[in-house]
Amino acid sequence: MKSTSLLLVLIFFVSCKSSKTFVDFDEGVDFTKYSTFNFYQPDSGLSEEEDDIVLDAIEQNLTSKGLESTVIAKSSVNFYVEYYRQLSSTSMGVGLGIYGGAGGGAIGTEAPQGTKPVIALTIEIADALTNELIWQGVVERKMKSSFTEEQMAEFLTETVSMALENYPPKTEALEE
Repeated sequence: MKSTSLLLVLIFFVSCKSSKTFVDFDEGVDFTKYSTFNFYQPDSGLSEEEDDIVLDAIEQNLTSKGLESTVIAKSSVNFYVEYYRQLSSTSMGVGLGIYGGAGGGAIGTEAPQGTKPVIALTIEIADALTNELIWQGVVERKMKSSFTEEQMAEFLTETVSMALENYPPKTEALEE
């Protein structure tokens, strides 16, 4: 019985975490061959100013890991965001789909009570020659309903750092 209670408490704390990071990569790729990078033209869903913040954060993160930003590069970086709403941990009930359902609702209307805004930032790194995706990181984070410009810049920079924390990946084949 105690182990069941402990498991439920653990599941509760894991499910309440304010951010989640997911990483996927091609295990057959030798990431040491990708020492240079450039960017695709962003079509991210962010404002131009926010695009610049994310571009700068990615560049700073990758150059701090020894990679070089060049015009003709071995890898190309793309990023985009998706926004959605998630039921808050204090609300009761079940939500299905985007706002709406039986009561109607539309994009641009006030968010349903008991939901929190969430951003999902995806960063993709592809082989620049073949355009084959070699690495992808996704971070989902709860957001405040409103940010100052400085808070948004800090939030986006932290989110990029979370996404690229384990780039380049350490694979067994590369460590041998």
